Amino acid sequence: MIRKSYYKWRKRRNVNTKFCCSNECRKKSCTIELPKEIINLYNSGKSSTDIGKMFDVNGITIIRELRRMGIHIRSYREAFALLENPTKGKGHTEGAKEKIREANKRQFSNPENRAKHSSLQMQVIASGKINKISKIENLVAKFFDENNIKYIRQYLVRDTITGRYCATVDFFVGDKYYIEINGTYWHADPRFYPNGPVHDSQKKTHECYTRKVKAMQLMGIYIVEIWEDDIKKDLCNAVRTAVPQLFNKE
Repeated sequence: MIRKSYYKWRKRRNVNTKFCCSNECRKKSCTIELPKEIINLYNSGKSSTDIGKMFDVNGITIIRELRRMGIHIRSYREAFALLENPTKGKGHTEGAKEKIREANKRQFSNPENRAKHSSLQMQVIASGKINKISKIENLVAKFFDENNIKYIRQYLVRDTITGRYCATVDFFVGDKYYIEINGTYWHADPRFYPNGPVHDSQKKTHECYTRKVKAMQLMGIYIVEIWEDDIKKDLCNAVRTAVPQLFNKE
């Protein structure tokens, strides 16, 4: 809880001789009459901080007096929306960007560094710290919950012989089925990309996914694919068509 003395101190600090009866005034009843210029500037979209710098007065004082006058105080979101380029930061200089590129080349040109990075990534995946941000996967998980179907998300698949990490699948369902939720763009759905992957990002994803599928097939594991477009059209039908065995129990 903030002590009352803090508010008294804040009031003394905010008092300015330009707008108050005197610099020594400490009365709680004392009010500051803001010039119309300040009110007009605030209403036009200027922030209280910028206005305070122009008139040599604390921005908090301006907000307090505007609120006392019954003027609407903009929220953070409203103020943020008024900025010309809200997400644009200072950014790196061209020299700094070049140094970053060179550092990345040095790091990943070394096979030992690549292996180390890969190992760390596997550990993070195995620990379950990866964020499940796919909305489509969340919809499928919700459907499984509603139908009392047991599943594990981001299931870690290990080699049946060596026991080493092999890959991860989106869902391991019913202690038997390995399910992948494939996005229309990233996995280049053949119905929308009949000629295969077009963009570099799609080609890279397709290459990695193909390696994973082949590796799992060598171990006798087969992936059930459910496509994003089918889920958006009819979630229940998409899952039932892909894995009908889950719903044929007596």
